[in-house]
Formats: sequence, structure tokens, C-alpha cells
Amino acid sequence: MKIKDKDATLLDENKSQLSHQLYQETVKRVYRPTVLEFFERFKEDGLLSDEVDILLALSNDSQTALLEMLTVHVHKEKPVIMKMIGDSLDLDSDQVSAVAVSVDLLWAISLMYDDMFDEDMVRCGVQTTWVRYGKQRTVEICQEIFAAVLKNLEMKVGKEVAQLAQQYVQKGLDSLEEHKLIGLGADKEQLYDNYNSRNDFNGTFGVRALFLLAGKSQSADEELGILFIRNLNLASQLLNDLKDIDDFYNRGYSDIRNGAVTVPLNDLYQALSADEREKFNEIFGSKRELEAHEIEFILDILTRHDVLLSTVRQIYDYYLAAEEIAVEIFSEENFKQVQKWITYKKEPVLRYV
Repeated sequence: MKIKDKDATLLDENKSQLSHQLYQETVKRVYRPTVLEFFERFKEDGLLSDEVDILLALSNDSQTALLEMLTVHVHKEKPVIMKMIGDSLDLDSDQVSAVAVSVDLLWAISLMYDDMFDEDMVRCGVQTTWVRYGKQRTVEICQEIFAAVLKNLEMKVGKEVAQLAQQYVQKGLDSLEEHKLIGLGADKEQLYDNYNSRNDFNGTFGVRALFLLAGKSQSADEELGILFIRNLNLASQLLNDLKDIDDFYNRGYSDIRNGAVTVPLNDLYQALSADEREKFNEIFGSKRELEAHEIEFILDILTRHDVLLSTVRQIYDYYLAAEEIAVEIFSEENFKQVQKWITYKKEPVLRYV
């Protein structure tokens, strides 16, 4: 056998082994049928295989770190929805796959960065990347993965789409700095604009890339696709905010402790009396574990000012808006799958209704 043939065989074996490992380790962590259905479609559409190709191009640390993140980041609705949109535009399957996989990997990188930014020690029971490798090495790992994503996009889709990815990632990074300048009592639209800027790299970017490839940039259909993704992401963001202020998921009120202004916290702050605001300001951004009487105070004001139910209403509104657009832009089969995902995502808030 020639040396080239041996290398190709070894690469195929490595890919097969890594694909099997990623699949098995991820499925172990999937407990809901809807999540498994999306993951199976991610695999069946060839996205898992294409993702492994990028994994194989990474250094050992980056490959290990990304593999760990992908096995705890089991939700695959983002790349699967991108594949749905790309297929509806009748685009080349390899190009659609490259865009869809890039969205998934950019999201994985953002989780590593968020864990470091929030100084979270554990994600889904697994030690976070920055704890294992340190902050500087984690930044380097994120940069290497991002470079591999851009290289794959440039090779399979073209330089213009790779540059578009860079622009949206930079927009997301800038939004984190802009968010620090937003204080309690801010205009809600300012917060929603910041949320969109923060999330556009894993939604709007993909839609814009696909419509660019289809030669339909700035069309009404593209705007509808972006609106669908943004509504979906805003609902998800508010749901994440809700989980923090309710502390049902034992996050220790991290947004309050870290001084992160969210829509629910902003709504709460604007409803407080002057005395309550003074007490709240002593807790907000304290960077420490909250005392029992402080937690009791938070629970009291959340109940009296009805912020939890108000946030749930906003979540439902955004999911409803996304669903109304989805029925227009997807085939009946794909719409039903998107609808199933939205139903699954709404389940945690049913206890408030």
C-alpha cells in the first residue's frame, strides 16, 4: 500500500472513531425525545460528519476542549434549522452544511467564552474549559477553533461568507462590552437590541450567508428568515434570564451577583420603590454568595411585582411570533419539527402559568 493510501486509511479510521465517540457521548446526555430527534437529524443530514472533519484539524488541547463542549451542548436546533433553510433555497448541500456546522461551532465557542466571562466552574456537570486550561489558553483554544471554522467556510463556501462570519462574531464581542454600559432602568429596546447583537452570530449570520449564496440578499424572504431566528433567540434568551432570577436551576442568582442587566431584572428594578431599589443595589453586582435574608428579599420582590409571570408572557409572545413565521417559510414537515422544538422549549415555563 502506498504511503498516501495509508495516510488516507488512518484518517478515515480516526474520523470514524471520533464520530462514534462524539455520537455516543452526546446521546448519553440526551434525555428528551425532541432533543434526540434533532440530534439524529443533525447526524443524518451529514452535519456530524462535517463537524468531525473540523475537529480532526485541531491541535490536541483544542480538539479535546471542543469535543467536551459538544458532548454537553446537545441541542442541535440551530444547525438543523439552518439546514432546513438552505434546503428550501435549493442550495448545494456541502455549502449549506458548512454554514450550518459553522453556526453550531460558533455557538460552542461562545459557551466556552461565556463560562470564562461569568467564571462558571461547571457546565452540565462537566468542568468548564477555562477551569481546566486557564483563561489565556482558553482564549487561544477559542481562536484556533474560530480560525478552523473560517478556513472551512472559505474553502467550501467562499471568502465573502467567511468574512461575514468574522463581522458577526466581532459584533457579538462588541455587544458584550456595550452590555457593561447598560445600567438598571435602561430602555427595554436598548436591551433587546443588545440581545440581538449578541445572538446574531449564531442566527442572522447563517440566514444571511444562505440567502447570499442563493443570490437573494436583502429580499423580503431573507428579512422574514432573520425575524424568525431573532424571535426564536429572544425567547430562548429570556428563558435563560428567567432561569437565573428564579433560581429554580440553582444558579445562585448569578446575573444579580455579577451585575448583569437583563430584561427581567430591568423590569423588576423599574417596579421597585426607592427603598427597595436601595436594598437591591447593595446586592446587585456584589460578586459574592447571597445571604439568606437577601435571597428572601429577592423572592419577596419577585412575587409582589409579578416579574416571573411577566417574563413568561414575553417568552410566549416571541415563541408565538417565531411559530407564525415558521408556518410561512418551511415545508409542512419542517414546520412540524420546528413547532415540536418550540413546544419542548416552553415546557420549563409551564409551572408559572
